Amino acid sequence: MQGWQTPYLGLRELPREISAFELQAFFSFGPAEKELIERRRGDRHKLGLALHIGFLRMSGRPLNSVRAVPVALLRHLGKLLEIETPDLASLRALYTRGRTLFDHQQQACEVLGFAWMSEHQRRALVRVLRDEVAHTADRERLLLWARHWLYEHRLIIVHERAIRSIVAAALDDLETTAAASVRTMVPAATLKLWAAAITASRPDGQHCQSWLWSAPAK
Repeated sequence: MQGWQTPYLGLRELPREISAFELQAFFSFGPAEKELIERRRGDRHKLGLALHIGFLRMSGRPLNSVRAVPVALLRHLGKLLEIETPDLASLRALYTRGRTLFDHQQQACEVLGFAWMSEHQRRALVRVLRDEVAHTADRERLLLWARHWLYEHRLIIVHERAIRSIVAAALDDLETTAAASVRTMVPAATLKLWAAAITASRPDGQHCQSWLWSAPAK
């Protein structure tokens, strides 16, 4: 994937406004995708499936809710698919049956090759994140890196809370491994001196550990 796609990863809804570039990048369809869309019965279902495919390509997540589809997107899809589109559309208006919505989400995943992350793949993500943690401990950067990894492996980007728990697991794993290595290599007497120094109080009453954690004033 291209770096410019980063801001779209993990989106939960369509942007309120959409540019010509975004329409071309995400809501233009290859032969297999177009054939799948054209097999749907009725313009409404063709429009719905096209929205799901484009949004999944944009964000790496299924489209679950949208209050209103941008007018530019409706016009673009109407012209591209040669169908009649409403002036204003939402998922609730497009789908009277929840089953159809679910089917379109599944079909979008299948045609683009996306799947939900398995437990085995979750452990793989923790392992590669552990290597990335060696370069940065910034949780936001790691969160972004995890989204990239999921998208590149055609895995649906899960809820942010779930990704944060995976990042936390990678950080905990690295800290546990580093602590075990330190305890193996450093003599016990030295470790005891370090522990005493860390918990000692400074002249201002602050513990040395808290002082080390705080950011420098300048």
